[in-house]
Amino acid sequence: QAAVEQVSADTPKPEAAGKPTEEEAARYSRLKLFDKVMQKSLNKFIEHASFKGFASMFHPLYKKNPQMMESIHKQFTEELQKTIQEDITRLM
Repeated sequence: QAAVEQVSADTPKPEAAGKPTEEEAARYSRLKLFDKVMQKSLNKFIEHASFKGFASMFHPLYKKNPQMMESIHKQFTEELQKTIQEDITRLM
């Protein structure tokens, strides 16, 4: 959402009417749709990065300290989501 707002702030405003041109409005609409699709995809991706799957990849460590693995998984998914969100914003 912030990426769409940033793009609309960067879009030049026409001098005459003070309204966006059709081209600018279409661009904004496409960017808004792109942002919505990317956010949905990101949310689904993060949902699929489940703790169960993560723990199974590191089963010996999980057996040793389940709470620590849960904390690591949470940090991992938060950082992954943040990084992907930054990449999406740069694309826009």
